[in-house]
Amino acid sequence: MKQSILMIQAPLFYEVQDERNLWMTVFLIVINLLLLFLITKKDQARNKVYLIGTGFGLLVTLAATILFLTLKQYTEIKTDGIYVKLFPLQISYRYYPWKDIEKSYVRVYNPIKEYGGWGLRGRQHNRAINQSGNDGLQLLFKDGTKLLIGTQKPKDIEASLTKLNRYVR
Repeated sequence: MKQSILMIQAPLFYEVQDERNLWMTVFLIVINLLLLFLITKKDQARNKVYLIGTGFGLLVTLAATILFLTLKQYTEIKTDGIYVKLFPLQISYRYYPWKDIEKSYVRVYNPIKEYGGWGLRGRQHNRAINQSGNDGLQLLFKDGTKLLIGTQKPKDIEASLTKLNRYVR
């Protein structure tokens, strides 16, 4: 199987963000244990509605816990464009070629006010892919759409964009 030359080139910038918030992890584990305990209570074990409700709650919190613990954002800047994915919500990289990008710059943003939080956010013409923090790479496309990619390394992104002559404010 032939590999594309685009996939082989080394990135000028590479970042993996995985948010390991200790308090959120502890909170999710406590909720899971509490629901597991409630399912095993002898006096409520015969009530089917109770078992279905707590069982469903346990499945939802287990799924949220697994998602939280495995969520990682990958960002690469290469000479041909920008690659980004939020795994496991996005299995493969999304590729944004430089020919489609009008402006690219780093900015501080308010994730809750501007996008309603972190993750895959926004509307069709103004989207965000962000794991944590409030620094991001803002991309303005020639078709008028916007994409903000969260980063913990704003200075490194600025240096990479400057090296490519793509840092435009």
